[in-house]
Amino acid sequence: MGISIWLMPDPAARQTLKTVISKLSEKHQSPAFEPHITLLSLPSDIVESAHPLALLGPDAEKGNGEKGYFPHRPFPVVFKRLTTGRTFFQSVLIEVDSPEKVDEEVNMLEYLSNSAYSWNGKTAPYYPHLSLYYGEPPVEVKSQIVAELKADNTVTTNNDGTLDVGGLGNGFDVTEVWVVRTEGPVEGWEVVGKLSL
Repeated sequence: MGISIWLMPDPAARQTLKTVISKLSEKHQSPAFEPHITLLSLPSDIVESAHPLALLGPDAEKGNGEKGYFPHRPFPVVFKRLTTGRTFFQSVLIEVDSPEKVDEEVNMLEYLSNSAYSWNGKTAPYYPHLSLYYGEPPVEVKSQIVAELKADNTVTTNNDGTLDVGGLGNGFDVTEVWVVRTEGPVEGWEVVGKLSL
């Protein structure tokens, strides 16, 4: 892939989600990885000359408190739906959304995605999600993993239709943004920059 910008859960949620991902990884012989919401991925050659934090927006790399286009505080993300995808990195996942609105039409995740793509000269549809399992098994195996997550109450449905994953309620706060070099095997991915919100 190249370089990715990840939205990271608060520490308690990160540990809980990491446990869920690790259990699936061990049971199904798949890569373990840090829980995250990918905001943007770019080929390495586009960004190889830039400071890693420059990807986070104007002035974010200066270390002077500027957050680029990111908010100056953590913001909430809610779990919407447990589902399967068609790619290695979107095999079993939780669709997410942000209840926080930047304006009447756009929520925080949409705003950040639009800003990231605009800043980097790219446009693409954004699919906000948090993967729980990487791999390309048959559809039946992915469906089995979803069923297991529900059967052991790792993922349950709240009264308002949102999901509870691992006892986290209906989601978590994004407290950090990571810039990650996502080349080669998952185990070799490298965090090259962090920004606290």
